[in-house]
Amino acid sequence: MYFPKGYMLRGIEILNYTVLDEFELDTLDTHLYGRAPTAGRNDRVACIFEVTVGDKKAFVLYDECFYHYDCTFNAHGDNLIYIDREHFIRVPSDTTDYEYEIFTSYEEALEYLYSQEKYGYVIN
Repeated sequence: MYFPKGYMLRGIEILNYTVLDEFELDTLDTHLYGRAPTAGRNDRVACIFEVTVGDKKAFVLYDECFYHYDCTFNAHGDNLIYIDREHFIRVPSDTTDYEYEIFTSYEEALEYLYSQEKYGYVIN
């Protein structure tokens, strides 16, 4: 489903965003043994986006699977990230295996990202 930027969908507006930073989240298997589908099946790439909603800024920590499998193929070509009930952004992606969290500051987003290291990820 393709919507041009600025398009209104039943009172919901698609916003523009800025990519502030990009990261790789490697599993310990990948970190120790190298990148291969059998080593780190849940390796991820992550970005922090800055979105302006009215006069406020939101910071979105978005991550998706590095390996794109047939079972998670995204036929639409993008993922919708809802900032609130009236605003969202479109992130181009080939996978439906994604997650996101919304923060009020860049520092909070970074802190949350680096907290993933205690769950077995190495942040690059």
